[in-house]
Amino acid sequence: MPLVIWNYQASFDLFVKDLQQVLEFIEPVDANKAVFSHRIYGLLLRVCTDFESLCKDLLIESGYKKPPKDMNVYDYRTLETNLHLEAVEVDFLLWRPRCQRFSPFSAWTASDPPLRWYGDYNMVKHNRDAEFPKACLNTLIESGAGIFCLIAKVSNFDWGDFCSSSHREGKHEFWRSPFEMFEPE
Repeated sequence: MPLVIWNYQASFDLFVKDLQQVLEFIEPVDANKAVFSHRIYGLLLRVCTDFESLCKDLLIESGYKKPPKDMNVYDYRTLETNLHLEAVEVDFLLWRPRCQRFSPFSAWTASDPPLRWYGDYNMVKHNRDAEFPKACLNTLIESGAGIFCLIAKVSNFDWGDFCSSSHREGKHEFWRSPFEMFEPE
């Protein structure tokens, strides 16, 4: 079955709506980066399972030989060869007093374990009592930035009417509120 990216785009749009509801109660400022809650935890689970699902779909589509049930983040990072996500930076536009910048895939092919935000998600998922504080606002937004980049690249930056793509100063910029992505050309 071919990959249907609009399913992931629709899921992301729902995530953004739910994130905005969380931000009605938690101000997106540096002092609140470590704030954690059950609502944040629920959104973190959704975003990261979408990340896992999309990575598996992409690997299956590329002919990857490992069974999907056995794939993990070490398999997902083989996608870097084609997607070039390590150099991507993302601004979260709702942060105050100015945008919060993330590099969600920084060094993911070299880090062990790869992707700090994904590691935090797994720790919380498998040991919520001890690791619950890792389900915090900063981790949630960084994971949102990660799935945003992945969906944008896989969709060739074709995400409907409410986005913008441009090239400036040697960088490709892609915007879909509340995220803006920058990647070297």
